[in-house]
Amino acid sequence: PPTTTTTNKGVADIWVKTSSRESADTNDKITIKVCDSATNCCEVDLDNPSKADRKRSALDKYSDPDMLGSCFNTKFEGDLSVTLSKDGTNGWYVDYAVIYLAQKNSFTCNFNIWLDNESGSSRSKTVQCDEELSTPPPTTTTTNKGVADIWVKTSSRESADTNDKITIKVCDSATNCCEVDLDNPSKADRKRSALDKYSDPDMLGSCFNTKFEGDLSVTLSKDGTNGWYVDYAVIYLAQKNSFTCNFNI
Repeated sequence: PPTTTTTNKGVADIWVKTSSRESADTNDKITIKVCDSATNCCEVDLDNPSKADRKRSALDKYSDPDMLGSCFNTKFEGDLSVTLSKDGTNGWYVDYAVIYLAQKNSFTCNFNIWLDNESGSSRSKTVQCDEELSTPPPTTTTTNKGVADIWVKTSSRESADTNDKITIKVCDSATNCCEVDLDNPSKADRKRSALDKYSDPDMLGSCFNTKFEGDLSVTLSKDGTNGWYVDYAVIYLAQKNSFTCNFNI
């Protein structure tokens, strides 16, 4: 997320992920409402005028104050809930939303549902969000030439978690690759709904100093027999760019 300024008291960034499943995209208007436990709320239409929103598999990001509307200056306290609603008749399958606050914390809000007006569906859904601390990737140093941060999101669906060993392989279009086991020794990795973050050079292994060029591909693999449902991975590079890799499997 972009560095917030002192004038921003509320939401710094909103990310919304459209599913990769068939017909998940929509051109209907989508409205987001963010509320905290003290009933402070804001509401804004999610519209980036420079691009088409909510394409299949897209991660749409809203950071401009004009896009964030009243949310930019609404100060929140405690837990957050998010409501997504749509007009029209064009169904939309939304995976999740992430709310980044100016206070540097974030909230991941898992939906994994159709918003539609057909029988059995609704055009509006409210979910409670899970707080994540230390949102932005750490500032990279001159000694870091490669990956600054790896984030991996385990699904909120039942039995999505695993205690099997997970290995990630990152490659670019020039066949520069690195490979490392994803393990944070200070906590249990890959719990249900968890967003695991790996930023310590010891956790990043050879990826910390592998310089990448162009597009990236990511391979996740596991040992053992304990299944794992992974939503996505995000690779943050020392060059300050990032790559979102959607799995949903």
